[in-house]
Amino acid sequence: MSCIFPAWPLLGAFLAASLVLAVTPGPGVVYIVTRSLAQGRRAGVASVMGVALGNFGNALAAAIGLGALLAVSSTAFLVVKYAGAAYLIYLGVRAFRAPKQEIALYAADIPRRFRGCVTES
Repeated sequence: MSCIFPAWPLLGAFLAASLVLAVTPGPGVVYIVTRSLAQGRRAGVASVMGVALGNFGNALAAAIGLGALLAVSSTAFLVVKYAGAAYLIYLGVRAFRAPKQEIALYAADIPRRFRGCVTES
């Protein structure tokens, strides 16, 4: 008689790995928390909306079959891959050419929650 479940050691390893992956924050969560702590609630909410919009776009593309098309057509995959690489290069060049922003040098420029023991005078 064959069993539909895998052996207990294999199932246990799978469940442990699944639990670790489920509780580990991904890059989206790290990005949202970092922006929230550094720039405040408004930036955090904007980050949540951006990540959610990106997830929605990914789900929509999968729903209309873009994933299946890319899996079947190597040409379509290369076009999307090179378009993404070109966009990242464009963003990098734009970031290098942007004017430099000044770093906050005074306690008055640092948000109150990051001042720690600095007292206002």
